[in-house]
This record gives sequence, structure tokens and C-alpha cells, in this order.
Amino acid sequence: MKPIRHIALFLFAAAMLAGCGEGETIDIPAQRAAFEAFLADVTASTGLTADAELANSRNIYRIISGPGGSSRRVEAGNRVTIEYYGCLFDKNNKKEKEWGIGGLFATNNPQVAASVGLTDSPGWVLPPEDLVIRQGTGEILPGIDQGVLGAGLRDTLLLYLTSDLTYGNRSTGIVKAGTPTVFQVIINDIND
Repeated sequence: MKPIRHIALFLFAAAMLAGCGEGETIDIPAQRAAFEAFLADVTASTGLTADAELANSRNIYRIISGPGGSSRRVEAGNRVTIEYYGCLFDKNNKKEKEWGIGGLFATNNPQVAASVGLTDSPGWVLPPEDLVIRQGTGEILPGIDQGVLGAGLRDTLLLYLTSDLTYGNRSTGIVKAGTPTVFQVIINDIND
């Protein structure tokens, strides 16, 4: 990874984790229950299923909404190039391909960021468009880091993340402390 990417990644992490301080106790079981109820409705109507292994072990629910068709999978320690869109969880949005996606609050797609005004937000640092993370090293939010493991090249993931795997008890931008989120993550490249 080039030194400039390390700096950009550090600034991105610092900007995203800057918050209002300690908040109330977060009810992770309630967040899990909300995801499970929502995903039960979605899977009943679409036939898609959330990844049970992820759901049971890590407070992550994953749907591969756009299978890339590649046999190459993200393994522990791989360098993974991703495009991502961080959104609030909207339990009422059950539109096809938008399952649970609410208001966008973060992305590394500069055109989308500019179109929704994210680049004008105070303290916003646009992360690199070709964001490269090393899986398992904590270079990005834990839910994304763990959620890409086992995904295939060119897969489009919907990661439903409880707040303990994103911003926890900190508020940042429109994401309030204890808020569950949905990250759409596209796996653009996998390297050893």
C-alpha cells in the first residue's frame, strides 16, 4: 500500500470515528432481532438468505445481492479493493436490491459523494476511490473487515451491521450512537 493511502485511510478512520463521546447503553440483541425480522420478510418474498454463519457468530448479516461468479474468495490477510456505501438501516425499505437501505452517510465513490453533498459535510474526508484494505488487520470498520471474509471477486454484499461493529456508542454525522447500519460493499479486487 502506498504511503498516501495509509494517510488517507488514517484520516478516513479518524473522521468516521470522531464522535460526541459516550452515549447510552446500546441494545445489540434488539438490533439483531430487528435485522432477523426484516430479513425473514425479505427472504420469504425473494428466496435470498442471509449468511447464517456470519449472523450467528459476529452480529453481521450478509446477503450477496450481486454474485460476481468468481471462484476467487477473500481469505484472511488478503488485500481487498472495495467500493462501499454506508447507509442507515430502514426496516420499511423492502424494494428489490435496496433491502433495508436508508439514507446514505458514507461512500468512497466520489461522484456519488458529490451528488448527495457528502463532500461538503464538516470534517468529511473522502477516502480513496480504490480503497485497499488488508482483511483482518482492522484498517476499516470491524463489520466490513469481517463481512468481506469469504466473499468472491466482484460480489456485491449487503452487510447488516449491529452498532458494536460500526460506530458503537459514538455519533458521527447523521449516524447516532447505537444505530444499526447497512453497508453495500463491492469486491473489486483480491490480492495476496
